[in-house]
Amino acid sequence: MEKTEVVKSAVNANQIVVACAYQGHVADSVKAALPSGFNERQFVAKFVNGELVALRKGLPEEAIHALLTQAAQ
Repeated sequence: MEKTEVVKSAVNANQIVVACAYQGHVADSVKAALPSGFNERQFVAKFVNGELVALRKGLPEEAIHALLTQAAQ
């Protein structure tokens, strides 16, 4: 992810970007925060102060870009 342009831009702007990839396993704390019935295999969840504030389906490269773009608006 560090080579993804939107992540590089966020880091350069002193924004905090933390990306965690779970392959075949999603931590129980993340599962507990997801909406009931959510069963996507590829998604990005945005947490602020431990609370889920945004959820985007899709490949991380695309979903992170969408979430960071949304935050900038």
